[in-house]
Parts: sequence; structure tokens; C-alpha cells
Amino acid sequence: MVDGMNESSLYLTNLIREEIEVLDGRGENFDARNRNVIIAGFSQGSAMGLMLLLGGELQRQGLSRRVGAFVGLSGWLPFRRQIEEIISRECVRFSDGGDVGAARNATTAYLRQLLRLRSADDKWNLHFGSHRIPSFFGHGELDVKVKFEWALQLRDILEQLEMDINFRSYKGLEHWWDEQEMTDVAEFLQKNVA
Repeated sequence: MVDGMNESSLYLTNLIREEIEVLDGRGENFDARNRNVIIAGFSQGSAMGLMLLLGGELQRQGLSRRVGAFVGLSGWLPFRRQIEEIISRECVRFSDGGDVGAARNATTAYLRQLLRLRSADDKWNLHFGSHRIPSFFGHGELDVKVKFEWALQLRDILEQLEMDINFRSYKGLEHWWDEQEMTDVAEFLQKNVA
């Protein structure tokens, strides 16, 4: 599983870089500061997209500042228990209740080591991390493939990391999408990217 996530992280990072290069070549009126790249995934694609955001590879390669939004539907957070332990450990270290920046950095460092994403120049821009990327998460309350409980756990952890998230649940929806969810995604993108 870890090997596949490593390969997927590197592949997706390269794909995003290539898309940014295409966008940058659009003409003289194009502003490279635009955050017009959207990462989206359904189910396993959502989980992998989260690993991409939390694993720091986009930041290390200077690409995260170009990502305007993330959309994850019917997904979960891989390595949730380990990330919960990291957050708990980092927050206990400080008498004032914790340092969310330290928890985010420790989470990224853990995932980079686990997924073997470390390199000689292993550093990331803390001033524009993935926690600033607006993220939408939608999940059906009747999903039996990726339990709704897992989506709530994902939401709670990302909130603890103070990520910019918008979480929506859908009554009667199983492991799929529906018109209301797509409307919510469109409104989210209109607000955050357009």
C-alpha cells in the first residue's frame, strides 16, 4: 500500500506541475499567482488527494501556492490513527494547549517518512502550506463502502489541524454522488476559485 501511495504522490505531483506549465503558457495576460488548479478525488482518489496535501510534496516543489481548491467526495483519511496520535502528542508538549503548527509539521514529516518522500532538499514552505487550500468534503450518510463515521473522523482531524475545510453530509446517499452534492461543489468552487 505504501509503495503505491509513494508512486501516486509522485505521479500526481508531476501531473500537477505539467498542468501548471500548460496554464503558464496561455499568454502574456496570464498571472502566475493565480490559484487555478483544482485537485479532486472520489473515494480512494479523495484519500490519495489528502495524502498529496498532507504529505508536503506540493509544498516542497513550490506547487501548493497554485492550488486553488481540493474536493474530496466519499473519502477517508489514511493513517488516521497515527495522525491522531501525532496531534495529541504535539498538543500535550505545550502548556497553553498545543501548537497546531507543530502538529501540522509533525504530520507532514511522518507522512513524508512513511511514504518515502524524503529528499536531500526536504523542506517545505510553511508560509503557504496545504492547510490554506480551501477544501470541500462531501459524504453520503448511507455509504457502506467508506463509512460515514470515517468521514466524520477525517473532518475532526482536519479541523484540529486548522485546515480550511467545508464538510457536507447527504442524507439517503450511498457511495456515490448526487445533484445536491454537485451543486454544493460548484458553489464551493465558484466561491474559492472563480
